[in-house]
Amino acid sequence: MLNKKTFRDLQIGNALEAAKRWKQREPVRKGTGMIKGISQEEVDIADKRVNTHFTREALRKKPGTDLNKPLVFPERIIKGNDLKEFAPTEMARKSGIPVARIENIPGKGMQPEGFATGFLVSPNLLLTNNHVFPDANAAIDCAANFLYERTMAGINSGFRFVIDPSRFFLTNVDLDFSLVYVESLSMENNFSIAGFNYLRMIDTPGKILVGQPINIIQHPAGGIKNYAYQNNNVVDILNLEQYIQYSTDTKEGSSGSPCFNNSWELVALHHSGVPLIIDGKIINTQGQFWDKENQDQDEIQWIANEGISISKIVLGLKASNMGDASKQALLNNLIQTTADPLLNGSAERTTNKEIVNSPITHIKDSAMPSVNMNFSGPVTINIGDAFSNAGLSTPFAGTGVNLGDKPTFAEKKQNFDTDYDSRPGFDNGFLAGYTFDLPEVISSRQDEMFLSFSDNKPYVLKYHHYSLVMNKKRRLCMWTASNVDFNAEKRSTRDRTEFGSEDWTIDPRIPAKYQITDEEFYKPAKLIDRGHIVRRADNCWGDTELEIEYANADTYHWTNCCQQHQSFNRDKFGEHGIWGMLENTIESQLNLADGRAIIYAGPVLDNETDPVATIDQKDIQYPLKFWKVVVAIDEQEGLISYGFLLDQSDVINDQGIGLEKLDFGKFKSQQETIHAITSLTGVKFPDRVYDADVLTGSGIDMDGSRPFVNVNEMILRRKKGNKKSSELH
Repeated sequence: MLNKKTFRDLQIGNALEAAKRWKQREPVRKGTGMIKGISQEEVDIADKRVNTHFTREALRKKPGTDLNKPLVFPERIIKGNDLKEFAPTEMARKSGIPVARIENIPGKGMQPEGFATGFLVSPNLLLTNNHVFPDANAAIDCAANFLYERTMAGINSGFRFVIDPSRFFLTNVDLDFSLVYVESLSMENNFSIAGFNYLRMIDTPGKILVGQPINIIQHPAGGIKNYAYQNNNVVDILNLEQYIQYSTDTKEGSSGSPCFNNSWELVALHHSGVPLIIDGKIINTQGQFWDKENQDQDEIQWIANEGISISKIVLGLKASNMGDASKQALLNNLIQTTADPLLNGSAERTTNKEIVNSPITHIKDSAMPSVNMNFSGPVTINIGDAFSNAGLSTPFAGTGVNLGDKPTFAEKKQNFDTDYDSRPGFDNGFLAGYTFDLPEVISSRQDEMFLSFSDNKPYVLKYHHYSLVMNKKRRLCMWTASNVDFNAEKRSTRDRTEFGSEDWTIDPRIPAKYQITDEEFYKPAKLIDRGHIVRRADNCWGDTELEIEYANADTYHWTNCCQQHQSFNRDKFGEHGIWGMLENTIESQLNLADGRAIIYAGPVLDNETDPVATIDQKDIQYPLKFWKVVVAIDEQEGLISYGFLLDQSDVINDQGIGLEKLDFGKFKSQQETIHAITSLTGVKFPDRVYDADVLTGSGIDMDGSRPFVNVNEMILRRKKGNKKSSELH
């Protein structure tokens, strides 16, 4: 199984190197013509490349009209780029058949998640990036999903084949490629991989020139197959033809995608974007320095993309010695297919002949109509127990290339616990000497809740250290209840990036239609973050490293996510946002008896006044206010509770959800009575939570509030002689 090191860091490392190459070549790119170089050697190579290109093209037979004819499909364009879900021609469609989404093999009850792209280059060998699979262990518990794409009938879930690095694994850091074995029969239906054919790797340079179009077939963001074939010119070929830089669009998840010329010959392996760099720092789309910890790669100002030349990769393969007869035979069989058929006198097209002429019905016992299913939302596929790789030894890496000083990060996912039935959820006896029931929802709002089939009450979703219920009308949580342990011995010393990247996931226990996901809201709304209601930092504790990993990952369910303006959610104070500021202040200024606290939190879901965003012709109502109740035992005060409300109305009214300028002072921060929070939210708490409210007897009305600008204005302890709120009824 892939480890949880940050693939993101390695990707950014590659991007920074690509940006250096881009900057160094700026004077060269400004020159006219196809022959460009910074030395006589480069000029000579470019001259030879151009001559070879036109020699090859003169030998090429024109493809049949059926292959050139545009396909008539409705176009779905991802906003802001040129990716399309349908192939432009039959030749393009068939060239996409060997292209697969690389995904994890999940546990029982989980859906697989795609995280990169790869493609077959021989009957059983798949090519992708080294930073996707930096070593053999990273490829364990992964699969190649072919034909995961949109058809006229809907989304085709495709066919999954187990990736087995014990059979073959070869990697090269300098050329950023990994070659790995794929099983012959699919996981679910025993379809043969032979029906998908492969893309031919041709060793000849000159298959594409500066100024010509370069097309990419990819699985962006781990989603369905996309084609990029517009605004896609090659802008440079550099470093003795090792790199090709181009303007073609890609997204996260496109690592390992094949790049083609206009004859749909394979010319490059996509491996990195080229970011805009100023003063040595990456610039975001707002013209500011990109915040690595808090911003996605989609928020980087990308100025180009870069691929590794296929001819260079072929040279790397020819220089490799596997040290094992069976593995060397697989490599030799691949190398034998790399000779240029045009220059060798063959009249056939150099795009793989089998792909062009053989239909997918070559798949064993093909039953394609059964998988052309029409889905209106994300596709969830339950594939049973995860495949076991017990006893798998690390195979010979082939090239002998040492990772050296490069970070050994891989493209990883959070380590989600696959056993949803055994999650403990909120512990009602967490604070010594007290029992706390879960919150309840007032009767007038019961019809909004996602209910349990067994007792017709709000369905409680249990996670590691917390529980929540969902408002199905708003598709957001109504409340969360979490246990937080501040004691150092319960915390991991690992950096947060070592747990995995920002990998949000659907909770399979409730329908996906009741969960708001990335593409629906968070990505289009540029200034709105995926806000944790239960903070990752609060939940990231446990008795073992595995428990901490599970607890960390559990906060990345869409059920725990809410639309929060980035000023509200991000690390403005070095304490993980405003909520972090509040909680850290409470932790530091009170003498907690056992280092523990209970935190209730959620959005204020006001169906009458909350604004509506129309995204992709779909209306989604989003909250303006968020509440939090913290309960702890103080050594002096005993049980104490605090209620807080943060209102982001003015910021959103002033700046919207996708503008640039920020003004943190627009937020309204208030310390609320817990009775007031109940009035606002419809969420009822146990009586002792109301009784422990530090605002009780402070002169503030039962349903009142107390604005504050900084933490020094917060009331942290009850005044002496204050009566319990239950005595004030």
